[in-house]
Amino acid sequence: MISSGRLRQILEFYFVSYDKNDYNESVKTLIYQFRTRGEQFQSETETGVNSDGTDISGVARFKVRYTRNIKTKMVVRFNGEDFEITNVENAFGRNREMLIDAINYIQD
Repeated sequence: MISSGRLRQILEFYFVSYDKNDYNESVKTLIYQFRTRGEQFQSETETGVNSDGTDISGVARFKVRYTRNIKTKMVVRFNGEDFEITNVENAFGRNREMLIDAINYIQD
């Protein structure tokens, strides 16, 4: 088990819901689920160029205590930035800690 004293940062988890507005446009809505303590222990920035311009994505890896509530279709908010969860892994299969891979898309 990860000692709670080591996990000093707050992570908030949201479900993503896509709804249609009055103009029939798809609108992304975040529905708050829960918050927990965790830590970001790895971070990278990737840059790509496409026809729309430059795409910059931040890739982060988080560590939290084990819970069954985290799904890959969720969003994690960390330091005011939203990261889409791409992978949730039970570290070493011991049900003690979770490793979460997430991407933050930023467009120029």
